Amino acid sequence: MGGFIGKILKVDLTKGKIKEEALKETFYRKWFGTYGLGARVLYDEIPAKTDPLGPDNIIGLTTGVATGTAVSFSGSFTAVGKSPLTGTWGDSRGGGFFGKNQSIYGLTMAKLKLKMLPVSGEKMSIQLKLC
Repeated sequence: MGGFIGKILKVDLTKGKIKEEALKETFYRKWFGTYGLGARVLYDEIPAKTDPLGPDNIIGLTTGVATGTAVSFSGSFTAVGKSPLTGTWGDSRGGGFFGKNQSIYGLTMAKLKLKMLPVSGEKMSIQLKLC
């Protein structure tokens, strides 16, 4: 498949469920790259009127075809979702080991449906761990 592993991990923290999905190679050929993959999957799954900060928004963490390989600067990933700033597409790129580890675990994309937790104090953090 040329770098795409074909698995998507769907993590729904609102229901406490984790599910693995598989997409066919033809999907990856049509929606190539981290942006194409993220845009297509999220467009299909996030309703148009979804509140970007609400429980129905999904954050996708996608990897590219070279992620996890020996290619220079190939450890990046892209976070995609509905932006609270624009109400439409939002994305950000990250580096480090997260993208590489995501590929090592056999994932092309992790889709996260987050549960908003009550916050006490000034600091809040969400820690995600692929294991």
